[in-house]
Amino acid sequence: MVFAPAMKNELLDKSDWDDFHEALFRAQWKPDFIVAIARKMPRLLAHLGFTQDSPCPVISERALAWLSDSLLTKSRAVFCDDVLNIGTTLWHYVDYALQNGLKSTRVVVYARR
Repeated sequence: MVFAPAMKNELLDKSDWDDFHEALFRAQWKPDFIVAIARKMPRLLAHLGFTQDSPCPVISERALAWLSDSLLTKSRAVFCDDVLNIGTTLWHYVDYALQNGLKSTRVVVYARR
C-alpha cells in the first residue's frame, strides 16, 4: 500500500497531488485500469484532471461486477481512495476483484486517519 505524504487536516498543495499522481501511474507497474473508490475519489480524480490524463481507464468500484472474467484475468489494477479509516470498503473491493480473477493489484491511498 502506498500513502501520499499529506497528513490529516493539512492543506493540500500541488506537490502532494503530484506525488499521489506519481503513485497512481508508476511507469514500472503500468496498470490496465484504475478503480476509484466512491464517493469522493472519482470526483477528485476528475476535478484534478487525472481522468483526462490517465494512460488507462478510470472506473468506479461499482463497475467491477460488469467486467468480464477474461478481462480481469489478464489485468492489473490500482485501487485508490482518498482516506483510509479502517479499510473495510477498500479491501472488500480488492478481495472481490482478486477472487474474480484479477491478475494483480496495488492500493494507493491519499491519506489515513
